[in-house]
Amino acid sequence: VVGPFYKATAMFYGSVKDIQGNPIPGIDMFASDNNNIFQSDGYSDPDGNYAVGVVGGLGSGNPWNLQIGGSSLTNYIFSQPDFSQNGGTNLASGQALKVNFTAILATNHLTGNVQFFGTNVVGVLVYATATISNVSYNVSMDTDNQGNYSFNVANGTWTVGMSCSGGNDSLDNILGSGTYECPNNQSVTIDNNDGVANFTI
Repeated sequence: VVGPFYKATAMFYGSVKDIQGNPIPGIDMFASDNNNIFQSDGYSDPDGNYAVGVVGGLGSGNPWNLQIGGSSLTNYIFSQPDFSQNGGTNLASGQALKVNFTAILATNHLTGNVQFFGTNVVGVLVYATATISNVSYNVSMDTDNQGNYSFNVANGTWTVGMSCSGGNDSLDNILGSGTYECPNNQSVTIDNNDGVANFTI
């Protein structure tokens, strides 16, 4: 197997901190292009700073996404850059884009079940998004073998939905395109309580 290595010609950089401004070291920052040709990782240092090298100039048809790749923190969720929720961002060669991440304590739970004609839907991506103190947060997971999902969430109003098209964990892939009606998103308010959002397709 012969595979080329590419030199990083652009970068994401920034910091990872909690909402009190304390640095969070050792957080894996993961970047990938939309066509899944390139992937890159970086880790936050003791001061919470990180840098991730990427290949710039891929063109408008192949933007980059950046997200938290892994964390040893339990009961915390991390902010997400707006561009990662809107198809990614393009980077030119020589460009350095600053993206800061914030961690917020999330000890409440948002749970639910997904069914199609009385049968549990297994492996569909369910997501929840919220804007808390002008910062965007996003959590997601695939439903389990019983069609259930469960997120840790913080206080706020969460929009809950699922992937209908695009990707192996979409309803199109699981049920077949044109065989169902994509369910509307649901709004769930968390105020020191747990929430539920069930979907019947």
